[in-house]
Amino acid sequence: MTYPYTKLRDILKQEEKRLFIIVGNDSYLISNCVKHILRVHPNDEIVRFDVDDLDSDALSQAFITYPFFAKRVVIIDNFNPAKQNASLKKFFEQLFESIPDYLTVVLTNYIENRFNVNKQYELLADNQEDSVIITAEKPVGRQAIQMITQLSKTEGVEITPDAAEHLIFLTGDDLFSILFEIKKLAALSGYTTIEKKHVERITVKSTESSVFNMISALERRDIRSALQILEELSDNHVEPILVSSTLNTAFINLYRAKLISLNKRYAADMFNLFDYRKGDKKVEIALSRCSSYSKAQLSNILDILIQLDIDLKSPSLDSTLLLDQAIIEIHTTRA
Repeated sequence: MTYPYTKLRDILKQEEKRLFIIVGNDSYLISNCVKHILRVHPNDEIVRFDVDDLDSDALSQAFITYPFFAKRVVIIDNFNPAKQNASLKKFFEQLFESIPDYLTVVLTNYIENRFNVNKQYELLADNQEDSVIITAEKPVGRQAIQMITQLSKTEGVEITPDAAEHLIFLTGDDLFSILFEIKKLAALSGYTTIEKKHVERITVKSTESSVFNMISALERRDIRSALQILEELSDNHVEPILVSSTLNTAFINLYRAKLISLNKRYAADMFNLFDYRKGDKKVEIALSRCSSYSKAQLSNILDILIQLDIDLKSPSLDSTLLLDQAIIEIHTTRA
């Protein structure tokens, strides 16, 4: 069976699959699909191969060697039957003839532009029990709005077209983020109709923008503006843990960018070394701003944010006060 990647979470909840075939025209979505699969195998041994540089002996051993302490997930990237020669096809046919009980196999392949699932993938899935094909194809235009409308209905709400368009804009059309946002927006709307005003109040992208503005204020040593932005986030009912998480991510990015700078590496290394999506604006922001900090300052700020995250998980403490204190401590570190 073939499903869009938005159904992957439901599939993982419902039943255990032995073979996942993930094909699509968005490498970031493919990567996210793999991450979601690995989350349901937290204790399994993970081994990864690339068809373009394949160690067939090692791959065979991964299939036939029994793992005594955990099960095993085998990931094979760039798996495209249409580009395999006869001997390689025969090798994989024999390998997949009977997938052992201790294995979960994940095949991935990136395909440029729009695509139809190759018949050879379907034949491979048909020949394997407990297999599924996942298409990681990013919807665009009207198709994207229709999908968001349908996703909203599964949460028991309607969404206006302008709200759907705005949600796509603010989330960068990352549908995994959109799925997460719709759940929050449904609750905010009282499970009636999601409108544009709801999207503007609660999306991660809006929170990120506010947090970046707060960091900018701290860099200018303008603690008053930073605390005012924090108050506005609170007034908009943004969860404190989301603010903390966004701050953490921003300063981790800055710390990594600082390491790249200190080690005189190329900016492009930031994407490769830390597995960022190519062209990620958050990385570009971090690279442009990291010179405003010393390595020691960033290390101290991350310590503050780690403690904030721990404290926010305590129901007995005032989350608003904790965030205020953390911002003031970061300001003091920068002063």
